[in-house]
Amino acid sequence: MKPLIPIRFYQLNSSRIGHFVLNPEIYLCEKEFFNKKGLDIFCYQKEICNNFLAELFKRKLIIFPRQIIEPIIIINNFLIKYFSYFKNHKIHITCPDRDVNNLFDKFEANFKFSDEENSRGLEYLKSKGLNKNSKFVILYVRDSKYLEIKYPKQNWGYHDYRNFNIEDFIPAAEELTRRGFFVFRMGSIVEKKIQSKNKMIIDYASSNERSDFLDIFLCAKCNFCLSTSSGFDGIPQIFRRPVASIFVPFYLIYSWSSNQLVMTKHHFSISKKRNLKLSELLKIDQKKLLFTSEYEKNDIKLIPNSPDEILEFANEAVSIFTLNDKSSVNEKNQKIFWSLFDKLIKIQNLNNYHGKYKAIISESFLKTNPEWLQ
Repeated sequence: MKPLIPIRFYQLNSSRIGHFVLNPEIYLCEKEFFNKKGLDIFCYQKEICNNFLAELFKRKLIIFPRQIIEPIIIINNFLIKYFSYFKNHKIHITCPDRDVNNLFDKFEANFKFSDEENSRGLEYLKSKGLNKNSKFVILYVRDSKYLEIKYPKQNWGYHDYRNFNIEDFIPAAEELTRRGFFVFRMGSIVEKKIQSKNKMIIDYASSNERSDFLDIFLCAKCNFCLSTSSGFDGIPQIFRRPVASIFVPFYLIYSWSSNQLVMTKHHFSISKKRNLKLSELLKIDQKKLLFTSEYEKNDIKLIPNSPDEILEFANEAVSIFTLNDKSSVNEKNQKIFWSLFDKLIKIQNLNNYHGKYKAIISESFLKTNPEWLQ
């Protein structure tokens, strides 16, 4: 059929939420942007991490049973090794879980809720004391519990450097409620419950009301997401909701949208007994910093952001994303930071992780960590 219409295949990474949620959205944006013609057929993996998403994607994508499409993909991938022609039957996404072509700011969200789903979601919000004018933030704090329970046979210690303590986020959550926001703590399997009597702080992750549908609905309707760099962040992104994220590893910070506010943990030099300058990170192989053990080998101790730093970060997000007030954003600082960051990216050949830099690096972080501009 190729002379008439090219047929391509792709297996969506449905086992982990970050890849699963971002792959289809980036694919649809790129298909429109690059005007790709053809019949594209998808399948899921055996494991599906969110069943509501699997149903939602069927509204825009052609999804066939895995048992039919997976063998075709395996055979095609084998043939590609010997005949480049068969690349024509493989769906190409520039970077499956990163919007390196900066398309999220160009196109509206591709996936929509039905009237019934909107009504169901609003009923849940109403049961928690929200009305149609209420504002709310979703809070996602990464810990090790989910992967330990979900995949007990695998040692996930190499990712421990990405974990945070939910208790450090309580002052920020309390401040957000004082500013009129409800706060929903997200997740499915978490290490600690939130210790707060504030009725506007809802520990949704620890409740028996958690569902695949509400996971997606809350992310799609929030004012913004306060997060700690996880695949979960992809959910608000595909619905064009702003994300304020504390990101490690540093070189992978979200950079492609004006709807992103970022900072990172403190990179403390063990030998120098001070925080590293951004320019000093140029000398360290960033790809090695994907593993907990590599930080100490490279003379780095990652120090978590203090509760006060996180509170200021949340306040920045409120100003930028809900009040549309960017007066605190120092354009000179932003240019210096992104210039240094770009130097790091180019020296270490990491260009394929970034497009045009459009995100905002936290001014409160730069103010308390001036070495990041040196």
